[in-house]
Amino acid sequence: MTRLLYLLYVRSAFVTFALLEIASAWLITAQHVQERNWGYSNHRLVAACCALISKISAYPKLRSVNTALQCENALLREQLLQVTRRKIPTNAPAIPARYALVPARVINNTIVHTRNYLTLDKGAAHGLEPGMGVVGPKGIVGKIKMVSEQFSTVVPLLHIDVLTSAKLACSGVMGTVQWSGQDPFTVQLRYVPRHVVISPGEAVVTSGYNAVFFEGALIGYVKRATLRPEAPFYNIELSLSTDFSALQYVYVVTDKWKKQKAQLEYRTQMHYD
Repeated sequence: MTRLLYLLYVRSAFVTFALLEIASAWLITAQHVQERNWGYSNHRLVAACCALISKISAYPKLRSVNTALQCENALLREQLLQVTRRKIPTNAPAIPARYALVPARVINNTIVHTRNYLTLDKGAAHGLEPGMGVVGPKGIVGKIKMVSEQFSTVVPLLHIDVLTSAKLACSGVMGTVQWSGQDPFTVQLRYVPRHVVISPGEAVVTSGYNAVFFEGALIGYVKRATLRPEAPFYNIELSLSTDFSALQYVYVVTDKWKKQKAQLEYRTQMHYD
C-alpha cells in the first residue's frame, strides 16, 4: 500500500493529466448529446408552430372548400340518380334528365315542436321555388314552403301536417308517411293493408306519385309493425334515415317537367269540367 501511494505521488503529474483528459472527453460527449437533443426539441417546436400557422391560415378557406365539395356531391348524386333511373323500366326515355339537385346549407333548424321548419341559405336567386323537394345525404328531408331572394324555409318530415306518399321497397305496396309529433327519429307508415308481408328493417322509399320527390328516395326502415285483430291496416313505425338533429347540408330537387305536368293536368281537368 505504501509503495502504491509512493508511486502515485511520483507519477502525480501524469495521473492528473490523465484525469483531465478523461473529464474533457466526457464533457465534449455530454455537450454533443445535449446539443443534439436540443436541436431535436427545437425542430419539433418549429414543426408544431408551422402546423398551427397552416391550420389558422386554412380556416378562412373552409367555407369555400365546403361549398365546392357540396356542389361536387350534388353533381355526383345527380349522376347516381341517372344511373339508378336507367335500371327502372319506363316509357319515358328522358326521365334521367328530369331532375337536378341544388346544394344548400341549413342555417336554422328545429326538432322540438310539432310543426318544425328549416331555413336554407339559398332562395329564389338560386332557382328555388315553393313546393320543391329537399333531400339530405341519407334520405328525404321535406319540401320548400316559402322563399325570399337569398333564403328559403323548409317544412320537414318532422311536421304533423306533412303527408308523404311512400312504398315498401320490397313489395312495392303503397302507404303514407306521417309524423306523430313525438319522437324526432320515428315516423309512421299508414294505410298498408293487413295481407302484406312486412319484414323488420325493410326500406321505405318515396313512391314518385307526386312532383315533390323522385321515385325511390329513401325515407327510413321498418322498426316495428303491429296488427290488431280487427284492424284493416298495419300500425307501422319507421326509423328515419335522416338525423334531423345533425342536419347541416341538403339538396333541393328541381323538377324540370313539373310545370309541364301541372299545365297538362290542369287543362285535362278544365276539359272535363
